[in-house]
Amino acid sequence: SCTVKGLKPGTSTLTATTNNGKTATFKITVLQEPVPTDAVDLGYRINDRAVYWSTKNVGAKYDVEIGDYFAWGDPDVYYMSIRPLSFKTGKEGGYSDKNYKYYDKDGKITKYCNKASMSSSGKADGNLILEKNDDPAAKILGGRWRSPSLADQAWLFTHCTWKETTRNSIPGYIVTSTVEGFEGNSIFLPSTGYIANDEVVADGTIEYFNGEYKKIGTYQTSSLDLTDPTKRSVLVFFMGDIETRYYSRSIGCVIRPVSSRL
Repeated sequence: SCTVKGLKPGTSTLTATTNNGKTATFKITVLQEPVPTDAVDLGYRINDRAVYWSTKNVGAKYDVEIGDYFAWGDPDVYYMSIRPLSFKTGKEGGYSDKNYKYYDKDGKITKYCNKASMSSSGKADGNLILEKNDDPAAKILGGRWRSPSLADQAWLFTHCTWKETTRNSIPGYIVTSTVEGFEGNSIFLPSTGYIANDEVVADGTIEYFNGEYKKIGTYQTSSLDLTDPTKRSVLVFFMGDIETRYYSRSIGCVIRPVSSRL
């Protein structure tokens, strides 16, 4: 018997040779896995398995919509409306440390903590990636959808081009694959801003940064900050600047989910 790995979708002709020199030629057909609805194949693979990017944010109907804001690891939305900003009963004060799901009354961390001194139990739990039940993308969308990890987002930096643009008057970025066979496949990431406490900051409009006004997008991951467990990694763009930053877990940020069989 033998194992064949790394074949791309399509039909391949293979020749096998035994130890005594006998050969056999045969064909193998690998079927293309169907791309999920509302997803794009940018050519991203992990262990030869496709990871698809959604065309829209969690909670959005269209690619130009912001969608919903989430504190890290909490599938619940704290507000009833964005304009005007109105919070649910029990969530007055908005996306704050006081309202955050995994902080106790003393501000200690009750889950996802790699530092014993900051843990409510006095022990590090070693959880660095969101579990499925705590992942808003997995909880709300179901199926194979999940929030991207820091590594998933990093792939977009190294395998895609980023072009500042507007779509239906909404500012953002077109992120286009450079992977062979997937060139031209793209997703649109609109400017989103974020919610800190009871204030929406730069929700697709402007933020004053380094002496000038710029639009901002904040796309959170499922990954905890390894050096400070009160923060999680976030893909941030100020028009012209794109980087990974680490925001407080209690701040409300959006999610651009991925779908995979991992």
